[in-house]
This record gives sequence, C-alpha cells and structure tokens, in this order.
Amino acid sequence: MIGYGGRFDKPGELEAAMAVRRAHHGYLDVLIAKSSDTSRPFSFDCGSPFEIESQLPKESDRRFKVFDHDSDVVQPFERHVSNLQGGYYSDNDMKLPNTRSLALALLAIAASVQSVNAAPQPKRATPIDPITGIVAAFKSYSVVALSEGNHGNEQGHALRLALIRDPRFAAVANDIVVEFGNSRYQDVMDRFLRGDEVPYAELRKVWQDTTQTSTVWDTPIYEEFFRAVRAVNASRSAAHRLRVWLGDAPIDWERVHTAEDISNVGRSDGVPAGIVEREVIAKGRRALVIYGEGHLVRRNLYWNMKDRDAAQKRFSAPVDTIVTRLEQAGIKVYSISTTFSDTTRMPPEVASWPAPTLLRLAGTSLGLAPVTYFNTEIRYFHLPDGTWERVTPDGDRSPRLQDQFDAILYLGSESSITYSQLPRALCNDPDYVRMRLGRMQIASGPVSESDRVRLEECER
Repeated sequence: MIGYGGRFDKPGELEAAMAVRRAHHGYLDVLIAKSSDTSRPFSFDCGSPFEIESQLPKESDRRFKVFDHDSDVVQPFERHVSNLQGGYYSDNDMKLPNTRSLALALLAIAASVQSVNAAPQPKRATPIDPITGIVAAFKSYSVVALSEGNHGNEQGHALRLALIRDPRFAAVANDIVVEFGNSRYQDVMDRFLRGDEVPYAELRKVWQDTTQTSTVWDTPIYEEFFRAVRAVNASRSAAHRLRVWLGDAPIDWERVHTAEDISNVGRSDGVPAGIVEREVIAKGRRALVIYGEGHLVRRNLYWNMKDRDAAQKRFSAPVDTIVTRLEQAGIKVYSISTTFSDTTRMPPEVASWPAPTLLRLAGTSLGLAPVTYFNTEIRYFHLPDGTWERVTPDGDRSPRLQDQFDAILYLGSESSITYSQLPRALCNDPDYVRMRLGRMQIASGPVSESDRVRLEECER
C-alpha cells in the first residue's frame, strides 16, 4: 500500500503511484527529480521553442502543429482547411469547381487568414509582488489555494510567513486550512492560537501524529508557522484573529496497529474540502488553503506508461482533489502552483524574474506552456503484477499550465532552494526515534527505509 495525492491505494491497483520528489507523502522512496529531466521547453513569445539538451528520450517527429485554444486537441495544419464547396479531389478523379464556387472558396480563405491575423496574441506573463497578487485574488475569490511546492522548502515558508504578517492579508482572509496538522487536535490548535498555555507534549501531536508516517512535518518550519499565527493573533481582537484549520484525517495512533488501520483512516481530500464548505463558505468567510500541489490540480497528467491503455485510463479518470471538489460544489478557487527552475536551462527572461514572484497565467504565453514546463515530476507506478514502472509525464498530452492553475509562485533558481532539516533535539530523543521508526514499520512501504536511514544518520 502506498499513499500519494490525498489517498491510499492497495498493492496491485492501477492507481497506486509513487511520486519522486523531495520529502513527499506516505511511504514513498523519495528521490529528487533532476533538472536534466526537464521537459521540452516552451517559447514564451510563441516562436520556436528553445533548444536544450535533455536526458529524456527524444521524439522523432516534433513538427509544429496548430493548437485549438478552445480544447486540448492538437490538430495538424490540414485540419484547419475547409472542404471547398463545389469541388473535391481524390486519388481516383478530380472535379474542378465552377467560377462561383471558386470565388466563394477564395473569399472563405481570405476571411480565414484575416481572422487568424486579427486573433489576439497571448501576452507575456508579468511578474508581480506575490503578497499583492494573493491579496488581490481574495477580492474575487473566497478561497485561494497555495501550493507548498516541495515539502520543507524554506523559501516558500518565508513567503507564507510574510503573507500572514502583512496587514493587507488580515483585511481579506479569516481562515487558513493546512495539510500539516491532524484534525483530531483542532481544539488544541484553537486554544494555542488564541494565546492559551498548551503543554508542548500535547501541542506537538498536531504535526507529529498525522497520517504521515515519515518525518515530513517534523522539520521546524511547520511548528514555526503555527507560532507565527499565534504571534499575529496576539495583537488582534478576538473577532479579527486568524483561525487555522487542520486538514489531515483524524487518525488516532493509539488505535493503529497495522497498515490496514492507516488505510481505513485514509487521506481523503474530502476532509479539507468539507472544512472549507462548512466552516468558511457557509459562514461567509474567506480562506487560504496551504497544501501539496497534488491536492490542488484540476486535470490529470498523461503519464508515459508502457501500457498505453492503462495510461489513457489513468489520464481519463475523474480528478478528486480539494480544488475539484470545491469547484464541483460551485465554489470558485484561485489555485497557485509553487515552483522553481534550473535557470541554466530556461529562457533568459526566467533568470531575470525577481524571487519570489507571482505570475498570472490566463491568456499568457506562459499559461499556454505545458504543465511540465518548470519541472518534470517522476513517479513510480505500482503495477498489477507487483512490479514498479518509472514514468514521466507527456508534456504534449498533459494539460497546459493555465488549465491546471491560475498563477505560478516562482521561488527562484533550483540551486537557491534550501530545505528545513530535522532538529538535533529530535535526533537525540529516543522516544521520538522509537515512535517514528515504529510507525514506519507499521506502514512498511518504500519510504520507510529512506526515512529510517535519515533518522539513523541524524542520530550520528
């Protein structure tokens, strides 16, 4: 059994997947997706794409095709030429159009060319201050969903702290829904954020006793976030304090003894989506949702599997995320992807962007880029025969960025990204190490060994 993207899957099911990114969910053997895996680049100015080397297999036929911007259909140029009224051509015979038909055909072609020339060209994405952009989004949306990016990255954490401390945020948002807290301890968090004294042994259960058996939430930045909200609330009246909602499933580790017990609790995105519906929208409030990117997507990616039927089945399957659940309920969501890039392999304008920066996607050349533009995620799918298949997404068949998200939060070059580390105090705490290794043993998945080594190295 493995966990990814808000759900647990049993071995042998097609949906079982392992995401290869840094410090991700469940019991996944975490590796880092290398920049050399970056997909074929997309030109921001709608000209020829930048030619860069890639270790991914090259396609033999990469001729340009016309994109129908009203759908994801990729059509060859020939599909955009109408059949001429009054005449046709085949390999067997040819009939010439009469004068009237020929005139009509020429007029149709001229009108088509004029229409193409008059069509608005996508504009360049303009970098804007992230906090300004997020605050502006709340003026039109009750829910803004902000991807954390790679879990544990310190640059995204710094931006989130700056956001909640900005007076403009308090004027537009009331609630924050987070992935890194067990909803079973909502009362503990409520007491902590209003300034009550909460014993640390009780408080730390919020982020240590989640459905995640790995060390993902144990790095300092997640506790720091809660303490930052508490500090912000200390200067506000009770009516204007921020409330943090814990979105992880309410697992009780005193009752968990097997991997099946974990699976029975699950990590459904219905938990945070339900919180937003009941506690935010129904009460006329507005919320910032902070979750991993897989919980915020609108469309499936097309994964290059050896079994093409299985790949198509996965691509065509319904998408069940926080964003899709809310939008199906009629709730508008402004979804933001958080990313970075290897600037040595990107167009020069990317290197010129300030970091962090926000870029709106709709109607821009960046929005028309494949969703794999900045980074190519690697996954391992657990196949019905018990084997694992390493897969990467197909940038041509997968959604465009603007189909998946409303904006991009760009954190900077890949080399500038740093990650929060487990504190030495935890490494030296035998009770903590025993607890974490014990839960990994219950889960007994691929990531368990990875985190086991991490904890053992930390102890040394």
